[in-house]
Amino acid sequence: MACKDSSLYSAKLVQAFGQESAIYSEFYGMEQIEAYGYQAFEGSLIDSAEVTQMTVEFIGQASGKQAQVRCRAGATCDVLCKGSGCINMEYVCYEGAVCNLSPSECMDTDIFEGITCPDVLFVSSDDDIPDFKLRSYAEKLAEVDLEALPGSAEKKGLQAMSSAVCPTEGQCEGETFHQATSGSCQGVGSCKSAEFDFSHNAGSLRCDGKVSDNVYIYHIIYIEMTSSGFM
Repeated sequence: MACKDSSLYSAKLVQAFGQESAIYSEFYGMEQIEAYGYQAFEGSLIDSAEVTQMTVEFIGQASGKQAQVRCRAGATCDVLCKGSGCINMEYVCYEGAVCNLSPSECMDTDIFEGITCPDVLFVSSDDDIPDFKLRSYAEKLAEVDLEALPGSAEKKGLQAMSSAVCPTEGQCEGETFHQATSGSCQGVGSCKSAEFDFSHNAGSLRCDGKVSDNVYIYHIIYIEMTSSGFM
């Protein structure tokens, strides 16, 4: 389980290939998500946040199980369901958003030609959303001051480097990487409670190791999750 209970803010592309590779995590402002692994995004929150176009594809078996996809006002969201990919998933469409679903017949039924459809909810605000285990977008951003992230390396203990490579167990636990262009979490718990800020660069991150809890990732171009569990 590569990155347990993690949060990702602003990315061009997220691909989850491993079993349970992105479970119980939060994704804000993703432009495209591709879920291939078994139960890859189980229990996760995918929120369009500030992006105006978001595409989410649940391709693998039960890859979106019990996840919630939120399409906020001003955004156009395209959600694709294959097989059981959208089983027990909620697709929340805010007033002022354009919410597309494929197959389109899933807007009005539970199962269409062997494809399990999500529950589609039309809401005006966060107050209209049924209870969900993860905190709201506003609460999460209030906790994490994105504007303050770059800050001073002396004050924050940030590491400025072109590549943040963490191959051994616990190697980068609790570290914060500033201005990195790429990162790799390969060891057991190698990136536990770590923070990667790609605000100043077009960054990429690969999660191969097992169980790196509470990883925070900001302004990334591409992330690939290959082992069991970006959680």
